[in-house]
Amino acid sequence: MTSPDEFEVCVLGGGPAGCSCALRLARLGARVVVVERTNHEGPRVGEDLPARATVFLRSLGVFEAFQADGHKPATGVLAHWDDGGTTERDPFFSPQGHGLHLDRARFDATLARAAETQGVTLHRGARPCSVARDERGRWLVRTRDQAGEKTLVAPFLVDATGRGSWLGRRCGARRIVRDRLVGLVGRFDEKRMDDPRLLVEATEMGWWYAAGLPRGGAVAVFLTDADLLPHSAGPMSGFWHEQLRKSPMTAAWVGDATAQMRLVSAATGLLTPCQGPGWVAVGDAAASHDPLSSRGIEMALATGTAAAVAIGMGGQGAFTEYEGRLRVDFQRYLDQRREHYGRVRRWSGSPFWKRRQDAAWVIA
Repeated sequence: MTSPDEFEVCVLGGGPAGCSCALRLARLGARVVVVERTNHEGPRVGEDLPARATVFLRSLGVFEAFQADGHKPATGVLAHWDDGGTTERDPFFSPQGHGLHLDRARFDATLARAAETQGVTLHRGARPCSVARDERGRWLVRTRDQAGEKTLVAPFLVDATGRGSWLGRRCGARRIVRDRLVGLVGRFDEKRMDDPRLLVEATEMGWWYAAGLPRGGAVAVFLTDADLLPHSAGPMSGFWHEQLRKSPMTAAWVGDATAQMRLVSAATGLLTPCQGPGWVAVGDAAASHDPLSSRGIEMALATGTAAAVAIGMGGQGAFTEYEGRLRVDFQRYLDQRREHYGRVRRWSGSPFWKRRQDAAWVIA
């Protein structure tokens, strides 16, 4: 008889990648626990979902709950990008319909509840502290929350810890980072934005995206490289406003709204290998994408469900195939990313744009 803290799979991270993996594993009959550092509350970055990604929500059996959450249609993109002129396009349109601006906190919470409904155990407000193997080869995961420390036991672990790849790096994997992109996020809780389009604007030091949020409020994010930011934390708000003054379209969109600021990583990176004996990485922990691609949540769902299938199949061949497909997809993404950034030629002397046009990136 197993103890209450023994599971078949322990998933570290309860975002879309971790919860989709846990949900699929539970549907396959596995006993799964998810360790999530938050309570699925408060604002989260990453608001765009292409319509094609709804195929994963349908396969997980959560599409109806997702529809009831009141996410906002994304009917197009208003872009000031290629040649200095303003264009409107609809890159998110597909046979499934338009893309969506997500209420991320609600989206993540819906996936977590769906996993619990299928029997997944969720430890919210908990962090992994250490991992080790016991004499039987099982993982011992020491976690900490407000109540103290606990040790979870499982023969298999899933790294869904995001760009930090907390587990993978402790298993000897290496994180290859292709750039130093960061996002300086301005959130406006009081601003009402009725325009369903996403705004994108290139500037000399980087680029902006801005969008309204489903339950009111809006975000305007300035993307640049970490070394191009002011050296001290104090001037971040001033830097954000300085770049805003140089960006007429975004400035008109923001108006006189007051923003709450925070800095997040948006770097492109790949964990290699992304799987090993008794573990696999999913979502940003395995491969993180530039926000320009609008693929973050889609890839979280795709890799989470694919990794669950590989775990269910067992055998090294399934994990080798999982990693091979991920690397092929990531190389395709790198090529498309360079092509898209390469369309901006107005600031040939800018470090930000020069770095993205100098050479092709190839996975070693």
